[in-house]
Amino acid sequence: MGNIYEGRRDYEKALSCYNECLRVRQMHLGNCESVGDMFLKIGNIDQMLEDNESALENFSSALGIYKSVLGEESPGVAKVLNSLGVIYDAQNDLRTALKYYKEAHRLRKSNFGEDSMKVAGSLDSIAGIYQKQSQNDKALKCLKEALRIRTLKLGKEHVEVGTTLFGMGIVFSEMGDLDKAEECYNASLRIRKKGHGESSIEVAQTLHNLGSVHAMKEEYSEALQCWRNSLGMCREAGLADDHRMVATTLKNIEIAANYLEEQEQHF
Repeated sequence: MGNIYEGRRDYEKALSCYNECLRVRQMHLGNCESVGDMFLKIGNIDQMLEDNESALENFSSALGIYKSVLGEESPGVAKVLNSLGVIYDAQNDLRTALKYYKEAHRLRKSNFGEDSMKVAGSLDSIAGIYQKQSQNDKALKCLKEALRIRTLKLGKEHVEVGTTLFGMGIVFSEMGDLDKAEECYNASLRIRKKGHGESSIEVAQTLHNLGSVHAMKEEYSEALQCWRNSLGMCREAGLADDHRMVATTLKNIEIAANYLEEQEQHF
């Protein structure tokens, strides 16, 4: 029942079912792998409910059981370490989050191999921390390796490759390498149009960022075109004007349009 409620996003009822299941398993089985699994499930629900303190307690319980039953280097331990990293990341405790993400990455490489998709996922998480710490060179190194893995495993046209290229575009933009940022965004745009549809939110998001790169390069006509196309897609998807991306796009359009109008008046 818990899985059904979780699938319906009725997390309170899912949590009640999982806690009862945990009680029964502990009573009859003791600290076995299935009890660790249940602690992990409950921690994930706690996370959904934004109860990070309870999530940390349940993840720590799962970690102790997995280490005892499955071994310190097991895939189960890697899974919990990654979940702990997510919690500390959300709390902006970047140093602790990075520690857990790196350890999960090490175990995933050891258990699944360097070309595993789970390794690529860990690299994304580590890159996210480095970005928040303004260590863009390290973030880019992680994303490039994640891109290599995803291209190898999924093919160069897969939407996850497009997402990784989008992330690289953000990093290049923050580093001031606008040509590389534009190259990544254009590659992501092509893949996302094919994979998500010409007018998808993912395409709108990419156009929004691509417009910002054009603006930083003082290519305001190109920026305006990207932003207007992005805005049309957002509205088509039903996003309101107070949505963060829509509000930013509207402001950018206003600034760019006013600038171009002033430039025309001077000539």
